[in-house]
Amino acid sequence: MRLKEFKSALARSGISAAILYGRDGVKEYNIEYFTDSYPLSACRLLIWAKGEDSFLVPKLELERMRKLSRIKVKELKKDWQKGLERKTIGFNANYLSVNELKSLKKLIPAKFVDISHELSRLREIKTKEEIARIKKACQISDSILGKFAANARKFKTEKKAAKFLLDKIEEIGLEPSFPPIIAAGKNAVNPHHEPSNSKLEGFCVVDFGVKYKGYCSDTTRTFYFGKISREEKEIYNRVLNSQMVGLGFAKTGIRGKDLDYKVRNSFGNLGKYFIHSTGHSVGREIHDIGTGVHKNENRKLAKGMIVTIEPGIYVPNKFGIRIEDTVIVEEKNATPLTKFAKKLVLIE
Repeated sequence: MRLKEFKSALARSGISAAILYGRDGVKEYNIEYFTDSYPLSACRLLIWAKGEDSFLVPKLELERMRKLSRIKVKELKKDWQKGLERKTIGFNANYLSVNELKSLKKLIPAKFVDISHELSRLREIKTKEEIARIKKACQISDSILGKFAANARKFKTEKKAAKFLLDKIEEIGLEPSFPPIIAAGKNAVNPHHEPSNSKLEGFCVVDFGVKYKGYCSDTTRTFYFGKISREEKEIYNRVLNSQMVGLGFAKTGIRGKDLDYKVRNSFGNLGKYFIHSTGHSVGREIHDIGTGVHKNENRKLAKGMIVTIEPGIYVPNKFGIRIEDTVIVEEKNATPLTKFAKKLVLIE
């Protein structure tokens, strides 16, 4: 996306070119970020501080990638590294393994410099196009969640509820941001519970997202199956209140750790049951690189960042409740991009 800015950063740092190295089976999202495409096999992306960039892919992928890529596509040949010798080369230390770096150094006699920080800096502030895609992904997930709520009485188990979400995503030709989390009753104590054949009863956490043109949405709502007690309703409202506190506090200039503390502190005596961070960055990856919202995050939120705010309470052997929105950080506030109602939906 920010290719020109990245090339300028390479030039300022005295780096001749960056090699983004994609191996089979593990996507290098920075390649997808710059090219807006990704092959089904190993690839290389060469970005020069000055000069024409090249997206190198296997011969069998040439035709397909040429239709998709924003960067000129060439065949990945044995001598792909020609012209890189005796230069200063940037690489992504967050992706490349130690052995892969050793192989590169053996293949190319050059000076290698880690550029992972610069990649993170670029990707954490979203462009207008990225924001538009994430907004669309959020709108789609809101629509699917509405259909889920309308059909909730038909679901007998967590697995069937999860299948409904996956089917609706597939019907519109998209893919999920991650495997949906459906966690009912005591299962919801585990924030990353995998859907099982357990019956839907009590609080039921529904956490899912969709990918639209390569960008993720992430939303969580908690439903209630059965007859709810006054105490349970009060605890749900405590979680909702904490989420609203987070939405009201988030803005440009706030440190991630301070936002996390604000939300965590708002729980009062229930804070001991809040067992995960308040949020994370969202983009190409569901947990995108960039500034997070947790107790160790000293970096500040900035306009154009997209993060989640997702407090939760997990009472051992009883239940779990989580409410999550994907939000865009602005100068004086943060605006939710996921807009499905947060009033507790009762399924009796």
